[in-house]
Amino acid sequence: MLLKLGLAMVLVSGILFATTTWEIISNLVKVIALIGMGAAFLGLSKFSETTLKIPSTTKAYYILGLSFFLLTWVGIGYFGIISPWFSYMGEGSNLVFFITAVLIAVCLYLINHKFKEKEYSYMGHMTMYVALYHLFASF
Repeated sequence: MLLKLGLAMVLVSGILFATTTWEIISNLVKVIALIGMGAAFLGLSKFSETTLKIPSTTKAYYILGLSFFLLTWVGIGYFGIISPWFSYMGEGSNLVFFITAVLIAVCLYLINHKFKEKEYSYMGHMTMYVALYHLFASF
């Protein structure tokens, strides 16, 4: 229970880090930090899987690592790093939402592939429907 609470707190802090508008840290540094955190948690997942052999910790770290990679994209879309048009608030927002939904689906499919739980596959299918909606809405 404490592991799940701690991981939820880390995820919330990642969301806050990805979407805050701190003037001290540039947006590029935030993106790099989120990628680094994602890689660190995926590394912890691999360590937990091979050395500690604790399945619940392995799964939690794997999901958290993928979440940080997803939050990297959210930060890019939120701050309009590519361009103001290609952001959640810009004219190309449907394309940004489309890519976000596709990335969520990919993460869910990766989790399903690693841990063989059908729920993640079902959620991935539903997310792909949302992605298709945003793709068609962008046209």
